[in-house]
Amino acid sequence: MTEGVDPYIVSVDDHLIEPPDLWTSRLPARLRDRGPRLINTAEGIDWEIDGQRVKFPWVTASAGQPLDERRQTNIQWRDLRPGCYDPAERIKDMDVDGVIASLCFPSLPGFGGTKFNLLADRELGFACIQAYNDFQIDEWAGAAPGRLFAMILVPYWDPELAVTELHRCAGKGAVAVAFTENPSRQGFPSLHDQGRYWDPFFSAVQEASLPLCIHFGSSSFLITSGPDAPPIVESVASPLNSQLALIDWIFSGVFNRFPGLRVAFSESYLGWIPFVLEHADRHWRKHYNWAVDRTMVPRPPTEYFDDNIWACLVYEDFGAEMIERIGVNKILAEADYPHPDSEWPNTRKFLEERLNHLKPSDRMKVLRTNAVDLFGLTLCPTDRHADLEGKP
Repeated sequence: MTEGVDPYIVSVDDHLIEPPDLWTSRLPARLRDRGPRLINTAEGIDWEIDGQRVKFPWVTASAGQPLDERRQTNIQWRDLRPGCYDPAERIKDMDVDGVIASLCFPSLPGFGGTKFNLLADRELGFACIQAYNDFQIDEWAGAAPGRLFAMILVPYWDPELAVTELHRCAGKGAVAVAFTENPSRQGFPSLHDQGRYWDPFFSAVQEASLPLCIHFGSSSFLITSGPDAPPIVESVASPLNSQLALIDWIFSGVFNRFPGLRVAFSESYLGWIPFVLEHADRHWRKHYNWAVDRTMVPRPPTEYFDDNIWACLVYEDFGAEMIERIGVNKILAEADYPHPDSEWPNTRKFLEERLNHLKPSDRMKVLRTNAVDLFGLTLCPTDRHADLEGKP
């Protein structure tokens, strides 16, 4: 293990850059030519999938890069940090960052698997999902048990097929499922669907005891003010996606039907949560006669949050100040490697500075033990410590 820092933080929101041969080496021969493959261009790398080109912007893998060198143009593969796509190199980058364990969202498929879920050829889409899941479990997490953990994708167009894939992957060791923040944005029934479209899947997730991880932008849609707004508007407004998703989940009645279902909002930020919950509780109390179906949501929203929902501290000082008001047991840590919001290689220092107002046992909950408990993780012991429960 790299000297100089004790890795003990569990990051529940990191990202991997899929290696070029992930799908070309795994898809059936009849699908391989239309499956994802890396295309080198003079400007950088693209992915191509079923005739569609997908750009690969530099900022997707910008951890450790000086701010004035970051840009939205494409990147050449040779310029990527190996830790983006090589699990052995990822462990080295985690060691210098103070991170002992990591769950990773995908890049090409979208944070919730949108690109595969929207392919017209369902056979190709499902084969791509399965190939990705096998890579996550067997080769990514499998390369570093106790350090890297597998988060999988599922098909949205067939909840029963999603159940089958969930069972297959849970049996192989997956610990979490990446899910969309807003399925209706992708043309699928919403959480409010009167036909209970998602119930078979949610029932299976509850039974398997795997949390659903919902990253902002996992619907491949970000809220902005208008088509001519500059990118900074969309970037600053990104927490609005998580706010809307939280309100959807609380008032959908899903948690009343599946009280054991657990949802983690990844890269959600925290500062907005007390206001939204207070606002939701007030509307639940005052507008029950016309706006809320109390048979579906018989309890105040804050109770569903306390029982079923977790959120992530990203970087904000104000959010860190709100932890005790939100509930210290509900907060998770993240490094967001290798994305632009990452503080790599200073994640441990950065988070500790924002949590120094908490007592040591509560800091450790946020940085490590909440995630261990939520995802049922068995961490790899290191050569310098077996137990860090007294730190930091």
